Amino acid sequence: MWSLNCAFVLMIFMIYGCAAKDFKIFCQYDMGSFYYKNSSKFFSWNIDLRLCTHLVYGTGVGVDGETGDVTITDKYLLVENDILNVAHRLKRDNVKKVMFTIGGWLEESSDFSKMAADARKRDRFFTSLVRFMYGWGFDGVQIDWRYPTQRGGKPEDRKNFILLLEELKIICQEHQFILMVAVLGRTDKSTLEWYDIPKLVQYVHYINLMHHDNRDPYKMHLSYNAPLSGKNGVIESVKLWKKLSKAPEKLILNIPLFVRSYIMEKHKTTVGSPCKGPGLKTALTRKSGFMTYNEWCVQADTWTQKFDEQAQVPYAYRDDHWISFENNRSITEKLKLLKSQNLGGT
Repeated sequence: MWSLNCAFVLMIFMIYGCAAKDFKIFCQYDMGSFYYKNSSKFFSWNIDLRLCTHLVYGTGVGVDGETGDVTITDKYLLVENDILNVAHRLKRDNVKKVMFTIGGWLEESSDFSKMAADARKRDRFFTSLVRFMYGWGFDGVQIDWRYPTQRGGKPEDRKNFILLLEELKIICQEHQFILMVAVLGRTDKSTLEWYDIPKLVQYVHYINLMHHDNRDPYKMHLSYNAPLSGKNGVIESVKLWKKLSKAPEKLILNIPLFVRSYIMEKHKTTVGSPCKGPGLKTALTRKSGFMTYNEWCVQADTWTQKFDEQAQVPYAYRDDHWISFENNRSITEKLKLLKSQNLGGT
């Protein structure tokens, strides 16, 4: 189902003339899906790379806060199961730009904080990063620090993040590496507290504008994954980042192709209604509040499906469960926004 969604995204790009403007399509592979069961188990070679301009490997690589070194945090996945060598072969066989991610939700923010604050640790980070890139044949790196000043970080993280990127830009230019950062696309005061946007944009090639983490699935109310409009919606976020960055061509609109689930309170199905918490773990992913898209597709006919005309996103419910997801219509609306705002891609 991943490929079906990506094929649809590409088709819409063609329909709206996006391909002619050199818009980028970053296909981000969640390597954690290696651990899923049966039909939800997913490998990078399942991706039809003809649909992508860039392939981005997510998770599995972090930073040692004590030394600054780039570290493989899941050796079983990346080394013993040869995932990193697969990335090298994909690049060789398909002549694609292949990138990897440092950080993510499982990486402690304090590790980035310690490294970014210390010149010697930053130097160790740069040296080990270059060695890692050449050793595994990657073309670029995505820095996914979640989040500066938060989760064990310090107030000076905002300033040190810019310092890190300023120096990292020099390294990437020297070796012709692509540099991208993943940021949270909120529009409240958190954005300005975490990110110095006008400076940040000077030092990176692309900014991965994430919207799926704007809402905590563990909060006790029903929330859309990535609503187009409304508070902290995609439109609000894009306009804020475009205004402050003054570089829309660097903004990459992240479209989440997974499903968030909740347990309803008294069968109230309206977004914002109280709920009992995240949905139950499924047999295939074993994650609370989460389903893969193919899990949803095989059972979609048994759910009541609705579309919120204001937020421009679908939702569905069955028994005591409520889910937020993307469909052809919601993806189309997001790509229309992408084109109208002259963003760099998705």
